[in-house]
Amino acid sequence: MDIQCFFDKLYDEGKKLELLQNELEVISARIKEAGGVGGAPLSGGGSGGGRPRELSDLFIMETNARKRAESQKEKVERLRITAGVMIDTLPKNLQKTVMRQRYFYLWPWKRIAAATHYSITYTKLVRAEAIAFLKK
Repeated sequence: MDIQCFFDKLYDEGKKLELLQNELEVISARIKEAGGVGGAPLSGGGSGGGRPRELSDLFIMETNARKRAESQKEKVERLRITAGVMIDTLPKNLQKTVMRQRYFYLWPWKRIAAATHYSITYTKLVRAEAIAFLKK
């Protein structure tokens, strides 16, 4: 796999992980809002409407979302280990910083530029130089 493609994949997979973690937070908030485990019976008859069924569905959704998030986290961690080894070989500290901020922390270019006190254009150039170095 090409170095640029590898880092693009790392970024994309990291963003997927963020989305899955956000989904999990939303589901957990909905469970809490519904009263959680102690808030409503999980089963039973009666004319109580759809609330117990909705809560059990939320627990199933939470379990599935948690499994997907954990699987994605493992995938991202494996990619980050490889990326970390490559980044550590870079000759300039600024290259290391920009690469970590972009691919480990998933920062947008504007935030990287602000943190490094360089322009967006220059930070992108630093990344390009880092990728070129890693291709050698």
